Amino acid sequence: MLKDNTGKIIRITALILFIICFLIGITALIGYTIIYLKNYEMIPFSSYYGGSGGDDLLLTAGNRAYYARTNMLISILFLIGSYIVSLIMYGFGKLVENSERSLEILMEIKECNSNNKE
Repeated sequence: MLKDNTGKIIRITALILFIICFLIGITALIGYTIIYLKNYEMIPFSSYYGGSGGDDLLLTAGNRAYYARTNMLISILFLIGSYIVSLIMYGFGKLVENSERSLEILMEIKECNSNNKE
């Protein structure tokens, strides 16, 4: 059986989830941006673009920049996705809360009608 404040619990959980995901996403985005900015000039030497022709340092730096750029995009998508999921969860919690209130009102009306008939 559900508690009386299930809607509120869902809404609070949605907010906590968003805050946690936001902090993780921003931290990852900042970290990958720093890595990218340190190595972005080496992207042409990454293995994705054919390698550096034998220099492992250039290849490693190019791969770091390429994967950092890819992970920056993933971090942005993660932030957007967590925002959308949190909005949906929050809305569902509000829906549950409103349904609980409607049920309480209906039960009160039913009790009033049954008391009036007696």
